[in-house]
Amino acid sequence: MKDNREILIEILSVLNNEELLEKVVIVGSWAVYFYQFIYQDFEVNVRTTDIDFYVPSPTNFKEKSSLIKAFKDINYDLRIDTLTNKVVFFSPDEFELEFITGLTRQNFPTVRLGNTSIYAESLPHLDLFNHYQLKYQFEGMQVTLASPPAYLIQKLLIIHKRKSKATKDVESLMNVLNYIITHPSLLGELKMIILGLSKAAKKTIIENSNNFRIMQIIQFIR
Repeated sequence: MKDNREILIEILSVLNNEELLEKVVIVGSWAVYFYQFIYQDFEVNVRTTDIDFYVPSPTNFKEKSSLIKAFKDINYDLRIDTLTNKVVFFSPDEFELEFITGLTRQNFPTVRLGNTSIYAESLPHLDLFNHYQLKYQFEGMQVTLASPPAYLIQKLLIIHKRKSKATKDVESLMNVLNYIITHPSLLGELKMIILGLSKAAKKTIIENSNNFRIMQIIQFIR
């Protein structure tokens, strides 16, 4: 069985060959996976087989040939939700990947990605990743990642909706938060993000922090 790094290289290579890697941002736990290469002494243990790619601009997501075929060529099949058309790719060893994008004005549950037949799930609080990103050269490919503070805040805004994954989320959030607090540049970015949040978003973070005992974040919210 392939290890996570091999699987990741394989997936990113498909996107890169289709000239789509620059059109996506790696978010969630797999963004945290890369932090160990970027930040000194950052320790991480990714325990998920799900990888999410955020697409900031769905209309600009134009494949070179066929992304679906390219994934099928590496033994990924696709599952299509009959109600929303959301597409999830999955491998024989149950590794899954999907594309997500921001909410639309019409509140459609999914959005078609450019000229493809792929529909991405439309979710809230993803616009943070439009501005707070990292670039990293990985195996000859440039990947774009959610920054640690953006990862932290976005997760804190949605953790109450992820009950089945909350325990794992809390562990990851605490790890990232404790690292941010001891690094001035990351802490400065965290405060900047919080400053730009609405009162409703700040309230949600405070409530979720209380409910999930992530209390260190409270001191930065005004």
